[in-house]
Amino acid sequence: MYFYLKEPKSEKETSILIQYSGIAEKGNFKYYTGVKISPNDWDFKNRLPVTRKGMSGAKLKQIKAKITPYNSLLEKIVNYCELNNIAVTREL
Repeated sequence: MYFYLKEPKSEKETSILIQYSGIAEKGNFKYYTGVKISPNDWDFKNRLPVTRKGMSGAKLKQIKAKITPYNSLLEKIVNYCELNNIAVTREL
């Protein structure tokens, strides 16, 4: 599972999505986080907001704090399913 940008080459802010590819149905699970960021502020290698100091750094920390719970929740669901031999589905 990882985060990515809807429009990575956009010149304005674009949506951050989370994707997981281990679901039972065909295709990937994609979810819009409701958070937007400029591609200039995105670390494409680590798939998170870049680390900066100053005013923009505080905003990027807020964005990271908003999207991190999505990853944590998805990890908990996947771990629960694996421990209980339940197929991971979009419905979950």
